[in-house]
Amino acid sequence: MMELIIWEGAKAAGIVFWPILKSLAEDSAKDYGKDFFKDCLKNVFRLPEKDVQKEAYLTALKEFLQIFQQELENANYQEGQIKQYREPIQKFIEQPKIAAILGNAFEVNCKSLDTFFLAKTWQEMNLPFLPEDFDWELIGKLYVRSVKQIITKSDKLRPIYEAQLQEKNAENLQELAGIAPDFDLGRYAEGLKEQYGNLKLESLDTTGVYYNELKLWKIFIAQNVRECQEFLPQIHELPKDHIKRLREAGEAIEILSEEELERQRHRYINQQSQLVWEIIADPTAKPVKSPIQQVVILGDPGAGKSSLLQYIALIWAERSLRDLSLYPIPLLIELRLYGRDKQADKCKDILSFIHGGNVTCRLNQQQ
Repeated sequence: MMELIIWEGAKAAGIVFWPILKSLAEDSAKDYGKDFFKDCLKNVFRLPEKDVQKEAYLTALKEFLQIFQQELENANYQEGQIKQYREPIQKFIEQPKIAAILGNAFEVNCKSLDTFFLAKTWQEMNLPFLPEDFDWELIGKLYVRSVKQIITKSDKLRPIYEAQLQEKNAENLQELAGIAPDFDLGRYAEGLKEQYGNLKLESLDTTGVYYNELKLWKIFIAQNVRECQEFLPQIHELPKDHIKRLREAGEAIEILSEEELERQRHRYINQQSQLVWEIIADPTAKPVKSPIQQVVILGDPGAGKSSLLQYIALIWAERSLRDLSLYPIPLLIELRLYGRDKQADKCKDILSFIHGGNVTCRLNQQQ
């Protein structure tokens, strides 16, 4: 009876995907709840009854499908077009890992979903193309908010989560001061473009009409690089007075002979140069695992080190809102700003800096 009310209510509300709820309400889908609540109820000592769980996940899915449909309607999709997504979205939410992510919204401290995984899975399953401005982040936020309302209105679920919340608050009481706003991918992307998009032409007259059209990501040319793991010119060619100061400070400085230094220099220069993207992966390509996990880019002043990092961040920011969560999020930190804030006691470490410091869009360190 309860299931009938939910999917009939969805039908009455004009939710195109209501047959999916009817399908999941049938006995053949009785194991869906195990996938849905796989992670979020594992630490709950007093589990709600099975029918309460079923009502909770069906109601939550009704909200998710309604929000998904609203995103399509916002892109001016008509009902006939939206119905074409009925089978794909059912295949999508029936994936055990997707069900578990949707169930995580019932966690007492859940503030957002793993929308990166949602978007990536939709793409990997080769499901139909989504609108240009389709916003997985917004769907996740609205869905989590709806689930919190489901919990609040349930006499069976509310006491369980109130007990969990009290325990969580007691553990995190000292950490809760000064929580930064929730992270917004779209706002962060716009902040990157605003801060780093225009070329820095302070020494030129930039009053002309073309200045704002000079975007870094449009004219950047990738550099060629050589590996220098063995020969480090910035160490071996330090000024003698600086070497003296380092030795007085107790640093062990190895000085090579002129012959060895020259041999190492030739070995370095004679290396085959590579395009920098061969080392750190082309940011314009589809998301792939970088061939290396850490890299340091060295170069003379004006060689374009900062521009390289800004270009990588801007390429990400220029992607459509729909695709932002599919790619690694660039976090561009200027060490001079971090050093200044730390010296002024505005932050104690890198986490507290990005939580409330001089970054384009603050990140909540508790997330």
